[in-house]
Amino acid sequence: MKKVKKGRLQKAKELKDARAIMLRAMISRGRVASASLPRLYEALRAMDAYEMTNRVSGLDKPDADEDTADTLRAKIENAQTDVANADKAATELKEIERFYRAYHIVMNMPRLKDLRARLNVAKYWTEQWQERINSLALESNMDIDEQFQEKDYLEQEYAKAIDQVNQIQSQINEITNGKHM
Repeated sequence: MKKVKKGRLQKAKELKDARAIMLRAMISRGRVASASLPRLYEALRAMDAYEMTNRVSGLDKPDADEDTADTLRAKIENAQTDVANADKAATELKEIERFYRAYHIVMNMPRLKDLRARLNVAKYWTEQWQERINSLALESNMDIDEQFQEKDYLEQEYAKAIDQVNQIQSQINEITNGKHM
């Protein structure tokens, strides 16, 4: 049963991967279009001003590579469409990012459970070592040199336990908060 679910999840992820590539391309086109809009507006204003000043609208034949007012309006409309599509794509890409986070957590759930169990054990040991350090001074059957040796040993073990807690917590954070796209 789990393999079927994982297979479906992986198929969904593959579809999301393909869609994310398309969305990123749309966002890129939208950025380019957004950057070009001021230039296109200025060119259209200049073209309209020229035609109003010279009253020659449509009489002059433009060169093959030269823009007309109509082609500029069409380019502006296309650029505005690209910008609008980029906004929609960015919204959809955020949804896909949420899917990736959920997918990653589901796929790593067994490892997360194991790490959390190990974290609880490591935290238990840090508490135990800390309690032993705190209770060391209360023990009167040891001489001062033995107490210092025991304290050094306990502090080393406590430091190891703290390092282990930090390492396990880091692994958990990596799984739950990492980038997955």
